[in-house]
Order: sequence, then structure tokens, then C-alpha cells
Amino acid sequence: RLGHVIYKMATVNIPEKQTAAFPGKIVAPIVTVDVFVRIAGISGALAVALGAYGFHIFQGTATTEQMIAYSIAQVYHLVHTVALLAVSKFARRPMLVGALMTLGMLVFSGSIYITAVFETPWTARITPFGGMFLISSWASAAF
Repeated sequence: RLGHVIYKMATVNIPEKQTAAFPGKIVAPIVTVDVFVRIAGISGALAVALGAYGFHIFQGTATTEQMIAYSIAQVYHLVHTVALLAVSKFARRPMLVGALMTLGMLVFSGSIYITAVFETPWTARITPFGGMFLISSWASAAF
């Protein structure tokens, strides 16, 4: 039953593009490149909210290292959010570039946010993996 529901959700009627398996229907992709525009919108709103949160939480109580780390996470988060908007229009392989960039933002900026706010040094160990995802996304966009 679940398979039938998923099939119904993922198909569209297009008479001129019939397939042998499903006459009169083609299977539409479940995830399209437009998903990255939505992710960028959510990410941008989250970046602004985290910026305000960081300003208020660190006011008078944070060390210089915490504020610098949080600021770095903030800048990378915002820059890659804007870049993610362009992925669906300009990348040759938007699904690959968008997935790597989204994962990179989450791991890189997320781990720095957590390290700065909660002072947990173990989360800083995964930050380089996020950086590798971001570098890979830019390299994928170039080729």
C-alpha cells in the first residue's frame, strides 16, 4: 500500500512521454534542484537567527576565542547560503554541488557553533570534515 501511495505522489500524466512499465505516466524525481532554494531560505533565516542569538548570549560573558569562532561560523554559513541559491541555476551538476554544500554548511558551521556556545572541544574534531565537503562542493561546481 505504501509503495502505491509513493508511486501516486511521484507520477504525473504526460501522454507524449509514455513508458513501457507505466503507460501514460512517467516517474517524476522526488527531489529536484529547487529543494536547494528552499534549503537556502531556511538556512538564511537560521543564520540571521543564530547571529542574533550569538550576539545576546555572548554579551559580556564570552571569551575572545568563542566570539571569533562564532563569527567564523556565521560568515561561512551566510556566504554558503547565498552560494546555495545559485546552485540550481548555474551549476552543471546541481544535485551534487547542492548536497555537498548543504552537508558542508551543516557540519562545518554547525560544529563551530556548538563548540563556541557549549565549549565542547570534541565537536571541533568534525569541523575539518565539513570544510572538506565545502571544498568538494566548490570543486564540483568548477568541473
